[in-house]
Amino acid sequence: MEDNPASSSLSQRLTELHDDIAVDEYYIRKCMEDNYGLEFWLKAGGLYSIGPNGRLMGKGFYDYQNTLDERCQAFIAKALDESKKKKTMITKAFIAVVMSACVSITILRPIMKFLLGEHRLGTPDDGLLRLLPVTMWTPFNKDSWYVMLMFFLGEEIISYVTPGIVFSFMLLILCTCEDVGTQLVILGRTLKSVVRRAEGLDMPKEEALKFDADDLKRNLRSGRSKSRKSGRPKSKMDLRMRAMNSRTGSAKGQGKNMPPGSRGKARKNSMTKEQFTLNKESSPGPDSKNPPSNEDL
Repeated sequence: MEDNPASSSLSQRLTELHDDIAVDEYYIRKCMEDNYGLEFWLKAGGLYSIGPNGRLMGKGFYDYQNTLDERCQAFIAKALDESKKKKTMITKAFIAVVMSACVSITILRPIMKFLLGEHRLGTPDDGLLRLLPVTMWTPFNKDSWYVMLMFFLGEEIISYVTPGIVFSFMLLILCTCEDVGTQLVILGRTLKSVVRRAEGLDMPKEEALKFDADDLKRNLRSGRSKSRKSGRPKSKMDLRMRAMNSRTGSAKGQGKNMPPGSRGKARKNSMTKEQFTLNKESSPGPDSKNPPSNEDL
């Protein structure tokens, strides 16, 4: 028996992925132990290129071996496009909100303090720099311009770098969750047609594309509704009783609603039972040696 080339290529692909994931796990563990995860984040290069080979996620990982129909491929392309738009919108919104907050804190707040005359409060020798975004105390002369510039630049750097680091990790988590959710939606779509895709591996692609998951689901639903309306019997005795009732006319319509195979089988069994009853009544008893005469009848 010859091996299916699709299954052999799939097994080979799974073996390669297993080796790549093992290498990536060792690399990540080594980076986390040696440099406290710093090298891991610097060399990650994005969500889809973790490790030296970059094959832990993406780059052919979600390969369905050309078993998807056009509708499923269109659904996947639409889902990925919507996910990309969501990530772009979330990223732009986050950047706009963070930058607006940083500008309002580092620029607008000192301007408002100056307009309100907060720098005139206190005593000249209290050492408080009140025009900074966050009021700080300094042991140096607070009226010196280079002291004011040094503390102002320090607070500006902290105000921009800290939110950038924090919110960048939050964006990474949000984008990762969005990607995982999209792939789960795609996986659910492909699992609905897994039987058709498995059958499509043994036939040409043109014939495999004739099957459609929506049509299959629609046929299954119509078959279930028909079976519910027909009231399918549960045992052979029910089949015989329904066949006999349909023959005598006591329950009209029940025989028509039965499944074709069950109807024929029930009719055959009922006719066999009637013939057996007639033969038993007409046959002589075990004690009689001669057949009954006309006078006895």
